[in-house]
Amino acid sequence: MQLKQIGLTSIVKNPNQPRKSVEDIENLAASINEIGLINPITVERKGKKYMIVCGERRWHAFKYLKRKKIPAIITKQATYLQMLAENISRQEMNIIEKMEGARVVFEKEFGKDWQTQVHKAKNARFKLIKPSEESNKANKICDSIGMPASSMSTYLSVLDIPKSVQKNIFRNRKYFTDSVIIKLSKLKESKGIESVAERIIRKEMSSKEAFRAISSYHWGDDETARYWESINERWSKHLYSAIRVLGEITQEKKILGGKKNVYLRGARKLKNAADDLIRKHGGKING
Repeated sequence: MQLKQIGLTSIVKNPNQPRKSVEDIENLAASINEIGLINPITVERKGKKYMIVCGERRWHAFKYLKRKKIPAIITKQATYLQMLAENISRQEMNIIEKMEGARVVFEKEFGKDWQTQVHKAKNARFKLIKPSEESNKANKICDSIGMPASSMSTYLSVLDIPKSVQKNIFRNRKYFTDSVIIKLSKLKESKGIESVAERIIRKEMSSKEAFRAISSYHWGDDETARYWESINERWSKHLYSAIRVLGEITQEKKILGGKKNVYLRGARKLKNAADDLIRKHGGKING
């Protein structure tokens, strides 16, 4: 890798960029104009041009400031996984973009059955099933991205958010933290997701207000929503703690002997119960 000043006109966008939109360029440009560029962008050589690997917003900010050149780190043959990992590490993507990026990587490796491999990777990490070559590979990808399989399996539902709603979320990022997006994705009906998302934007809700709006839509009234929110968060935490313990126990043949399968079945039942709780009520795993 090497660092050099590159002319803005010699740089092109990456068509496979995991981040789907750029916004708030004016504020970023003002920050760069005041204190300078702290982190150079990353590019790779493509013929006579340089293609952005990471730093498209910074590139747009330099164009906004009418600068001629920008500091850039030149890398060789950056993979999509590297681009995704770098964008995630800089927290420049929301959970939808992260999961869309993860989907591209996993589909390339495992095909259309990639979501099953994510669940298997999670179960192998929890020691609920015996690790396999595929689960090990899936866990390595998750580790490279910086998103554990246990988290990724919980976030899969964000990929089902209607595309029209996703565009609204990208245009109004300040109202949609990752936690709000994940909770919103747990609503079963597309109509409900669209309705609540529009309400969040229209009312300019805080994250706490958005959580309440989503729960109220699901449960029908605020009082019931508050009750289930407290139950859901408390029990999802305890259930997953129990899963970890049981997963470790199932590996101890000396203690369990022939009863290992009995404990394994019990652990799976607990896991399914926790998954159902989270899927139905939009719970958040803690710890």
